[in-house]
Amino acid sequence: MAHLKAEGRLAEVEEAILQAYLFAGYPRAINAFTLWRRVSGAAAPSPLPDDWDGFEARGVELCRRIYGTAYERLRQNVGRLHLDLDRWMVIEGYGKVLGRPGLELKRREMCAVAALAALGVRPQLRAHVLGR
Repeated sequence: MAHLKAEGRLAEVEEAILQAYLFAGYPRAINAFTLWRRVSGAAAPSPLPDDWDGFEARGVELCRRIYGTAYERLRQNVGRLHLDLDRWMVIEGYGKVLGRPGLELKRREMCAVAALAALGVRPQLRAHVLGR
């Protein structure tokens, strides 16, 4: 813990735990934060201002950047499952969560890969491993 504080990386840990809800669900994120608060002694940070109008544009840009030429196919495939799921993936997943400041994208993706591997969800794991 001391090295995280010394290196000024507590905020990165906060971001990694916060994004866990997207992959592992709220119950696991709540449990992780409960443990983190206990061991770190850190108080919950102030929330970032919401940018509901910007989440979709940021999500499209980030998802397109990560998936490159596979972006359109991804959107079509998820849209065939449910159109709201497709919108939520872009707005919530990429725009609101993965597009947040505070943790570089490569680290965010490493956290996503770790969570997906632990959960054993191979299609999503493969997609995040292959993302750029």
